Amino acid sequence: MPARLSKCSWLDLHAVLVICSVLLYLGICVVPFLMNGAQPLGYDTGFYRRYLINPLVSVPNTPVPGVDHTIIAPRVFLDVIRSLGLSPDINLYGSYVLLMLIFAGVFYYFLRVYTSKNIALFALILLTLSPIQYLAYWFMFYKNFFGLIFLFLTLVFLKKKWFVPSLICALLVPLSHQTTTIILLGVLGLYFLITLLFEKKLLISELVILFSTLLVYLSLHPHVQQKIDAPPIGIFIEKIDFILLTIPLLILTLIGLPKFINLLKQNLILIAFGGVSIIFPLFSLPYYQRIFLFTNYWLIIGAAVGAHALLEARVFSRKFFYKSVAVGVIGLFIFHSSLVVNQILKLKPLITPDTIVEINKLKQYVPDHASVLTSARLTPWVQGWTVATVYAPGILKDQHPSWEWQSFWTSTGNEKLTFLSSFPKPLYIFIDDSQSNLFLPKASCIRKLSSMLYVDECTNKSNE
Repeated sequence: MPARLSKCSWLDLHAVLVICSVLLYLGICVVPFLMNGAQPLGYDTGFYRRYLINPLVSVPNTPVPGVDHTIIAPRVFLDVIRSLGLSPDINLYGSYVLLMLIFAGVFYYFLRVYTSKNIALFALILLTLSPIQYLAYWFMFYKNFFGLIFLFLTLVFLKKKWFVPSLICALLVPLSHQTTTIILLGVLGLYFLITLLFEKKLLISELVILFSTLLVYLSLHPHVQQKIDAPPIGIFIEKIDFILLTIPLLILTLIGLPKFINLLKQNLILIAFGGVSIIFPLFSLPYYQRIFLFTNYWLIIGAAVGAHALLEARVFSRKFFYKSVAVGVIGLFIFHSSLVVNQILKLKPLITPDTIVEINKLKQYVPDHASVLTSARLTPWVQGWTVATVYAPGILKDQHPSWEWQSFWTSTGNEKLTFLSSFPKPLYIFIDDSQSNLFLPKASCIRKLSSMLYVDECTNKSNE
């Protein structure tokens, strides 16, 4: 009976710790809104908001810049969410927080399948307190997390040898996010090769899933060669910052390295996942900054194994050595927690409350059929608050070469008016005081509607 009670108590404690971790994770997701107001997250926010304010004409709805035709699964998800009839902000942020909680649950389940419930618990705690994870959340990696959910579910179902569910989840990855698809393809390919070389096994199911996923990816991204010739740049985190923010994870991984190596030997697909996640940053391959998010998950697994190894060694016994180790481990967790707290305090909204007030006036002044010219910095926000066509230097639908913009910014009044006349009419200009001299010609027919919004009546009249 005492043994049963002890086991039952441990199960209860495990469940309580899982629930507390999820609640803490939810709290960390909500804190930016409590600290910084209604629009606290990063650059991509406006692109998703634009998708939600566009009239719903189909499911998935018409794509917009930043949420293009390849992002099918997240668009369907957002269309379902918007059917609730709530405001765009509640739909966007509510669904995003829900997505983060689902991801945390899937990550925990993934590790329960591949390791043990205790290692999965440590990983969930480390994920909750991860500064890299919070940074990705703040950057508004909506479609990235959508793809990650299906990536980890694919790996779960492969472990369980459930072919159909793993195939379905794998095919949903290229319908969600391009970078996550490349990682999945790399993991499946490397896993196939490792198994073939070291275990002399031919993984037919994995090969079918690999080529099926590749075919879906190529059907959505037919111009792969162009991307190879001019690889995109992913803004996220640099190497030195990643190392500094993952020091506690690295230490815990080293502590449990023998057990981690043993785990990898038993699960070769984890070697493949780690290999692909490390190769990109190590050789500075395209988009390697964004791949650090995947590297972080691999380190979390290693750190969770290390933390569990210390627990198995009875770090909380009364012996002086183990007490010292326990203090060190607790110190690592506190240090890890302080890093995420620092990120929460450091990452501020990209636009001020006054700018939000001004952006909210767009609907009042700007017709749906109009054009709005703005700066690259303000583009996603303007894009997220109006269904008018937004133009900005070098992005969205802009067709002007960079030298024309340079000439425009340094030109006189008449030359500026000539450049503005190249945009479809009616034309509105949304710009703050710091850049107004670059975008606004000194002409009486540029009428000010609010502190940041202007209408170009000169070019409007010239086209009538």
